[in-house]
Amino acid sequence: MEEVTTRVILVRHGEMDLETGGLSHLGRKGVEELGKKLLQQGVHAERLFSSPLLRAIETAYLLQSILGGEVEILSALGEQFDEKALLQKVASSQTTFFVGHEPSLPAFARRLTGTAILATGMGQATAALMTFEKEPALGTAQLLAYLS
Repeated sequence: MEEVTTRVILVRHGEMDLETGGLSHLGRKGVEELGKKLLQQGVHAERLFSSPLLRAIETAYLLQSILGGEVEILSALGEQFDEKALLQKVASSQTTFFVGHEPSLPAFARRLTGTAILATGMGQATAALMTFEKEPALGTAQLLAYLS
C-alpha cells in the first residue's frame, strides 16, 4: 500500500492597500507571481483556507484563479489563531493552503516542524511548502521550499 504525503502550504498575504485593507496593485502582482511559482513547482490547490481579513481573502482568491481549489474563510487564521483547528483541516485533505499573517504563520511553521525555521518571519506574498510523511502532528513536518 502506497503512503500518501500530506502537503501544507502557508502563504502570507500580499502587500496591503492602506486605504481599503485589501491588496494593493503591487500586492496583487506579488501574489500572481507566487501562484505561478507554485504552479511551476507542481502545486495545485485542493483547499485554500483564508483569514477573515480582506487582504488574505483576496490573496486566497487570486491563488485559486491560478491553482484551482475551493476557498473557505476560517476564523482560526484570524486574531484568535487556533493551530489545533488548523491541524484538523490538514488531516482532511492531501494539499491544504493556509493564507494568513505575521507573526502567526511563521510561528505555526516552527511548531509544525519543531525547528527554528522562518525565525525572521515571512515576507509578503511568500509561501512555505511543508510535508508530513505520516499523520499530521506538531513537530513532524518537513520544510520543502520557501518561495518569495
